Amino acid sequence: MAREVPSCEACGSTVRLRALIALLSREIFGIAMALPDFPVMKSIRGIGMSDPSALATRLAEKFDYTNTFYHQASSFDVTSFDPRDRERYDFIVSSEVMEHVPVPVERSFKTLSQMLRPNALLLMTTPYTLEGKTAEHFPELHE
Repeated sequence: MAREVPSCEACGSTVRLRALIALLSREIFGIAMALPDFPVMKSIRGIGMSDPSALATRLAEKFDYTNTFYHQASSFDVTSFDPRDRERYDFIVSSEVMEHVPVPVERSFKTLSQMLRPNALLLMTTPYTLEGKTAEHFPELHE
């Protein structure tokens, strides 16, 4: 099953998005649950980095969650740390984003690390293939 092909007839989600939610659920609740079954816990703060609207809407219903974008509001530049965000988040979702940040990439990882509370969670995916060559959807955004 391709990880980017919508494969859930009910919600149209992909394997990648369902895997992210399963990991988030296991880390927060100790068990794997579907996102609609998550309890509302506004005391848990999360941030998304260009999450799809269907995912972002559901996460905002369940948590104190904000979806952000590099190029539009709500804006977030992972290369520039804002001290007001120090240890502010319980989780960060960064799916198919970090491969686009400018070098040195360590600067962006340091930003994310500083934003997370102790024992918090960074859910991150990057494109891959077992064949050794990844299809780049945004070739102008990487080196």
